[in-house]
Amino acid sequence: MIWQDHGFLLHYSPFGERSFIVTVLTQDHGKVRAWVRSNKPALVLGSAYDVLWKSRIEDNLGSFSLDSSGAAVWLMMHHQGALRALNLMCYMCKQVLPERVPFPRLYALFGQTIEQLATPNGLKAYDDFECLVLDELGYASAEYGQSDCTTTPSICGRLLNRQRDYATHWPDLHRLHRMRSHFIQDVLDALSHSPEQSV
Repeated sequence: MIWQDHGFLLHYSPFGERSFIVTVLTQDHGKVRAWVRSNKPALVLGSAYDVLWKSRIEDNLGSFSLDSSGAAVWLMMHHQGALRALNLMCYMCKQVLPERVPFPRLYALFGQTIEQLATPNGLKAYDDFECLVLDELGYASAEYGQSDCTTTPSICGRLLNRQRDYATHWPDLHRLHRMRSHFIQDVLDALSHSPEQSV
């Protein structure tokens, strides 16, 4: 079995001396885990790759060949808020999305959000992404994505109000809850010093 796709790197963990198990959000195959032989510096969370997957059997873990196809992540390397938001996006997708189920809207918005995280529109872009994750998984309520107010304080309030929903839907994902809480606190701290800061 062989297929080609495009994807964003969500996670990697060591597997032997020079191999990794990586998780990629692909355009046509959804979230996929596979084995890859790579040097660690070539693996950057959130980066876009051309993906080649191979396996004898469709249900096996399989192996990836990854070729970098985008440099948007490097544009935010000195933006702490954007990097926190990107790490949270990657971890959220890794933890809550089912494997090998395509989410074309989510895939498209993932790339669009990365391009905006280090801009003044970054916080709203992240908020829209989080809303779509909940919506795609069937957890959306009437408040998600419905607010006409796009100011930073209002968005931060929506993020805070969603804390209960995260604890209800995914009560065992403690690291996701901590990452999300720290991100929101960073935003609140930035707002207290500079009203123009958005991420």
